[in-house]
Amino acid sequence: MTGTTINNTDGFSFKRVWAFGAYYMPRLKWELIIYAAISLVCAILCILPVIEDIQMVLLVGVWSLLPILFYCGPLIFAKGSDTRILERLMPVSTAEKLTFYYIYTLVIIPIVVFLLPMLAIWIYKLSPALQTAKVMKLYDIKFNYGLIQAINITGGILIAMVCLFCVEYARHNRMMFGIVGVIASNVFIGILGGIIGLVAAIKGFKKGFMDGLNGGNCNPEETADNFMHQVMEDVGSVNPLTISILSIIIVMIFVAGWMTYRTIRERNL
Repeated sequence: MTGTTINNTDGFSFKRVWAFGAYYMPRLKWELIIYAAISLVCAILCILPVIEDIQMVLLVGVWSLLPILFYCGPLIFAKGSDTRILERLMPVSTAEKLTFYYIYTLVIIPIVVFLLPMLAIWIYKLSPALQTAKVMKLYDIKFNYGLIQAINITGGILIAMVCLFCVEYARHNRMMFGIVGVIASNVFIGILGGIIGLVAAIKGFKKGFMDGLNGGNCNPEETADNFMHQVMEDVGSVNPLTISILSIIIVMIFVAGWMTYRTIRERNL
């Protein structure tokens, strides 16, 4: 790839997107290999025929690690020497560069990270010999609760996009700034999720309290199960709070994309 400028009349070209990706591929292939190996190990851990308590520990460990891999995928662009000055000389538009970054960060990385573990979960749910009650309940909570699932997915996309923005924006210590971006945005998403959970818990507590006053069921164990079920239904339901939080995250995704575009176009000199 040679040249110092790009003519706007050339339009958008996926061939140049591909060529820009080929420039990065020697660096990216090692991340993809490592991520694929970790994903395979995690998938195997998800279907090990072990006792319930060990399955619970493995489940929590696997599904704590995998999202972190996804969030931190863009850090690979900060690895090694800073080549952004050379990138400015390539006949590739800002839109084409950003398209490659997002294809890699939001399509390729999630497929590599999550495909095998999700397949393992599917196998687990089809295999009664592997199943335990607590793990099945956790899987139902994690993957089956409506709008909260959309919030989790869009929240993860936002965190990865913030990581990419920090990597592209920082002039020095790019990897450190990317990690800070992941932590800060993860805390922000966690606060939003905490608000949903708190509101749902308050509603569940009020309902249980009123049921008690009206002479409803007073069995502590059954009451606790009903309370948790009510809370999870409220968390996953479509209501003004969850719609507002999902809308906030989507708006921030567009803002992060625009800021990254502007950074690549104007700042990476």
